[in-house]
Amino acid sequence: MKVVIVGGGTAGWWTAGCLEHNFPDWDITLIESKDIPIVGVGESTVPQIGNFLSNIGIEDSHWLANSNALKKYGNRKINWRKSGDDNFDWTFWYNYNKKFEGWAQKFRKGEVDLDSLNDFYDPNDWSGYAYHVDAFEMGRMVKDHCKNVKHVYATLTEKPEADLVFDCSGFAARFVEDKTKQHYPHTIIDRAFVGPHEPRDDLPMVTQSIGRDYGWQFIVKLKNRVGVGYVYSSRHVSDEDAYKEFEEMIDEGGFVPMGLPSEANSYNDKHMFFKWEPHALTNPWSGNVVAIGTTAGFIDPLEANALFHIQHGIETFVKCWKRGYGKKTYNKAVRISWNNTVDLMKHHYALSDRDDTEFWRYWDCCREECRQSVWDNYEKRHNLETNLYPSSIWATMAAYFDEWKRAPF
Repeated sequence: MKVVIVGGGTAGWWTAGCLEHNFPDWDITLIESKDIPIVGVGESTVPQIGNFLSNIGIEDSHWLANSNALKKYGNRKINWRKSGDDNFDWTFWYNYNKKFEGWAQKFRKGEVDLDSLNDFYDPNDWSGYAYHVDAFEMGRMVKDHCKNVKHVYATLTEKPEADLVFDCSGFAARFVEDKTKQHYPHTIIDRAFVGPHEPRDDLPMVTQSIGRDYGWQFIVKLKNRVGVGYVYSSRHVSDEDAYKEFEEMIDEGGFVPMGLPSEANSYNDKHMFFKWEPHALTNPWSGNVVAIGTTAGFIDPLEANALFHIQHGIETFVKCWKRGYGKKTYNKAVRISWNNTVDLMKHHYALSDRDDTEFWRYWDCCREECRQSVWDNYEKRHNLETNLYPSSIWATMAAYFDEWKRAPF
């Protein structure tokens, strides 16, 4: 089997590493262009990332030491329910036993507070932590692990000859045969300013997600730097005004910008700028081309889904190939994953009580729908292996946004 992977970022090398591990007899070549910058996004992750790397033979002790990574123990929400709200840490909590239902009854009666929800959290469980990673190094680290993948620098003008082509070219989607896009109602986040900043020892080991006027800010602590970004809706604020707001965030937080990596997609000498059309490909495997990573789609980086969709895309392909399933099964599985991600994004915004800007008032259109469906999702997403955001996440969301009156227990 002759396979060509187009693109040398995280998506490309993760695909190469997974294919080499699972199909050692395949002839695999990765082609990347020196003239196309690596996007380098996806610094905050979910717990499943550790499983993916372990499954291809790279253990925590190795890759944590070689990708500037740190363990993270949850996601700190700031200003999401309302502006000036108290901070709340969402941990990686997966306890479905009757203790949770007992806690819910006490919480309703006011006998325990919201923070006591984290008493169920076990940071030593396999799902007890995720990671903050250097997105540029994550690809290089898997690249160094690959033993038999041919690596070629070239600028392609035509689709390469191969039995299978994995298009990891990012938003360009250069060789995807079916570019039909699946769009979703209420996916309005479509811009981001991102930049590396000087390392800080005083930051907590959680991803900080801060509700802002026209979107949200993230703060991600790494060994070698701090990643700070502003993710926003261009229909509610201009890029120029959003950047001014972002600079205010940098000053307010006392962050000191660093120089960008040479391969970064530079906005200026301090930050990167990304814009995208929120979508997912309807058929990410079409013809002999499989789209992986942002080539297959991108919606909103909220809740650390970017690197997971790379993992899910390539692992789903491996499972389908080994079981003799074809494109129809693969495309359906990937669409379900995107649908789940979009659903969680929508609930995050719509359940908020914020109404201080047009961006937050926009979500009035689906607030009542989400108040009911948050519990529908809790009921049907108990399987951690098949759901990126399992029931515990939906239960925590309902608790945080005070939707317990509709709980099914």
